[in-house]
Amino acid sequence: MEQEKEKQEREKQEKQEKQEKMINLLNQNSLSQQNASQVDSSALQKSLLIPLSLRDDLVRLAEILKENGRNPKLLKEVLEDIAFYDNVVAKKV
Repeated sequence: MEQEKEKQEREKQEKQEKQEKMINLLNQNSLSQQNASQVDSSALQKSLLIPLSLRDDLVRLAEILKENGRNPKLLKEVLEDIAFYDNVVAKKV
């Protein structure tokens, strides 16, 4: 009888410890999210340095993909990236 009580008490204590660990993990995750959001907001305020050769590299990649013909999805994405570069990035520089 006493052994059962001890066993129940141990199980109760283990359960409580697990709950505390979960709470600690959740608190750590929320702190990580707060830190990430602070980094995101500070990153938005900084200007992004874009290499001058980026458009040339994208064009060269598109040419290779056209010749190769193996990955039309990637080719489409590269062409969209070139259009984005022309419409947005080039105007900001």
